Amino acid sequence: MIRKPITYANQEKEKLVTSSHIERAIEERYYRSSLIQERVREMISKGIIKIDISGVAVGQVNGLSVLQMGISRSVSRAVLLPASAGEKGVVNVEREAEMSGPTHTKAC
Repeated sequence: MIRKPITYANQEKEKLVTSSHIERAIEERYYRSSLIQERVREMISKGIIKIDISGVAVGQVNGLSVLQMGISRSVSRAVLLPASAGEKGVVNVEREAEMSGPTHTKAC
């Protein structure tokens, strides 16, 4: 985040970084971090991606994902899971295989 305002100041042949350089860097970072979310919203509005928000489906739960791409964002998602009959009931496969961290498994 520090390099971009310096780059903008150098491009403008300024000796000091000003608030306008910092604001421009923040705005561009926000724009870049929003691109994926904007594309997903666009595909949903065009009907390319369809999300069923009612009813019940085996192996599907509503989830909240956090995207970390410059700026953290929370996005609601339908999470599809392979489901099959087991011996212990509901099992978190990633926890059982010790592939997930403490934050991921705290709700399980």
